[in-house]
Amino acid sequence: MKAGALSEDWDAAASIELETVLWVRMQALPIDAQRLLEVVAVAGRPIHESLAFRTAELGAGGRVALAMLRSARLIRSIGPAQLDQIEIYHDRVRETVLTHLSPAARRWCHERLARVLEVSGQADPEVLAGHFLGAGDRLRACDFYDQAADKAASALAFDHAARLYHLAIELDCHPPAAQRRLGKKLGEALSNGGRGAEAAGVYLQAALGATAAETLELKRQASTQLLISGHVDEGLALLRTILGPLGLSMPSTPQAALLSLIRHRVMLRLRGLRFQSRDETQVSAADLTRIDLCWSAVAGLSVIDPVLGADFQTRGLLLALRAGEPFRVSRALAMEAAYQFTAGSRSARRVESLIRRAENLALRLDSPHARAIIHMVRGVSGLMLGQWKQAQSSFDNAETLLRNHCTGVTWERDTVNSLALWALMHMGQIAELKRRWSLLIREAQDCGDLYAATTLTTFYMTMIRLADDDSTGIEDELEEVMNQWTRRGFFIQHSTVFRSLMHLDLYRGRVDTAWARLSAIWPEYSRSMLLRIQMIRIQMLELRARSALAVAEHGINTDFMLQSAEQDARRLKREGQPWSVAHAHYVRAAIAACREDASTACRQLALAADLFDAADMPLCGWVMRYKIGEIQGGVEGRALITRAEESMASQSIKSPARWSRMVAPGFSGVITCQLETSY
Repeated sequence: MKAGALSEDWDAAASIELETVLWVRMQALPIDAQRLLEVVAVAGRPIHESLAFRTAELGAGGRVALAMLRSARLIRSIGPAQLDQIEIYHDRVRETVLTHLSPAARRWCHERLARVLEVSGQADPEVLAGHFLGAGDRLRACDFYDQAADKAASALAFDHAARLYHLAIELDCHPPAAQRRLGKKLGEALSNGGRGAEAAGVYLQAALGATAAETLELKRQASTQLLISGHVDEGLALLRTILGPLGLSMPSTPQAALLSLIRHRVMLRLRGLRFQSRDETQVSAADLTRIDLCWSAVAGLSVIDPVLGADFQTRGLLLALRAGEPFRVSRALAMEAAYQFTAGSRSARRVESLIRRAENLALRLDSPHARAIIHMVRGVSGLMLGQWKQAQSSFDNAETLLRNHCTGVTWERDTVNSLALWALMHMGQIAELKRRWSLLIREAQDCGDLYAATTLTTFYMTMIRLADDDSTGIEDELEEVMNQWTRRGFFIQHSTVFRSLMHLDLYRGRVDTAWARLSAIWPEYSRSMLLRIQMIRIQMLELRARSALAVAEHGINTDFMLQSAEQDARRLKREGQPWSVAHAHYVRAAIAACREDASTACRQLALAADLFDAADMPLCGWVMRYKIGEIQGGVEGRALITRAEESMASQSIKSPARWSRMVAPGFSGVITCQLETSY
């Protein structure tokens, strides 16, 4: 026999011997002491000694029995003396008692504990549920699990609440209507815990056998959870089934969505923003469901299919104004501002008016959820105007309110967290981006939140990996996450995957692949309407210009590529955003470099660097200065490169040279000429 097996046999034998010794000692105790020991063992946790005496039906002899058990080291007192709490001395003692306790005796202990603890008013509902279940009273156990779950949900312990609601439902002690009520609460706990797909399944199960109105609401909640958790195809399919009965419809193509959006925007302009304030109880349930259904579509589609989301948003605003319920009006006004800001700076005045209206309503309501939405929308406005610091601050304020004071806000939290990362990315704060991303992606994966996991992976993961100078396996990871995503349409997540692959190509120097990839996908952007969003339009124009410059740098179809880059530089400047103008100067610098005009290249790079700094994009500014240093050469050039490398290293960028080549290609020709001239 091996030594390990011999050791295990020895341990098992010793354990059996110890249990035998303990049981012999317990049997020798007086009956009162035995009963008290059994009660404390079944209690399973500290219990006030007076409650233990009452449970064991001991009178004056209770203290004598307790003293004997203390002396035998079978029970001990814990905590301050004034609490008079007792518990089993050691786990082995409890195990021995429970092993030898008959089922009838155990049920008796559970029943006595349940009754005594309930009368005392000191027991936690979950503890009472366990004792009533142990006593065989499934109905009372179910009720107390329900109470315990409500308590956990109120404390924002949603995973624990979901587990307790599950236990209550599995006992199946109530009529169908009460079971559906438990199912709805379970769905709410799962959705609050970020488990949208699970919540959707629970809502659909609860809808079976419900009234028509209940079924509609439960299906609405299920479709919302599917959409916001990234199960877009399933969510849209379910959404379509409930739009018709409410007199609503869904456009079938991006072009139809745009036409519907224009029509409803015209209706909004003609109607105006006036409304008669009404309490929720004064609005019909059907009208509230229509408004909330539009909000579900907005939440599910806003960061997936913005044009279709904007159409539902405008329809929801029209319905909310007609109903007049203040929270829904404030929410709809705020989101209308966010959508209108996608047009960029030219819509700033009207957008600010919408935000102020929404903010005034939110302040009157004193609703943390409403205030959080205002912060979120101000963050969106910061992004759309290139005001990255203001955007990040607003998103962080929204996240704090949502996390600490709101429930049912998984989509809002996912959105503000992701958009805060977007602001950090533009500011070049890669180290902070990496820290936050690591926490968020782990949380999304633990919850099975496909929307958050996909959004976090499709772009940020790639940039973090490239900052670490690790480009291996990125394509496989992107393909894996997108295989779980919707196959229909061309959404923002498809766009961010494309941008990730483009950056990967440029980082690796695969310039012909990058240009071919861009040429193939550009028609998709046009059909998807995403280029109507100014921020995306700027990103794509500068990426196309960068790709053209990278190809021209290698002497491939140079005249055409430089002409294409020049056209994009003009378009970037016309956008009028500080950061788009900075990109335009970089593009013109690289065009000059490809034409071996070092003086113009350095002048344009210096302008770009200053503009990037002014736009709170210092990392891009240092990339520009890195390129100036390469062109200048000598002591001054080397010093400039060193400072740029130190700045990039402070943001966890392992290879400043490769990062700079990715961000600002197009300068190898003029750098080579400068080197040849210096010899």
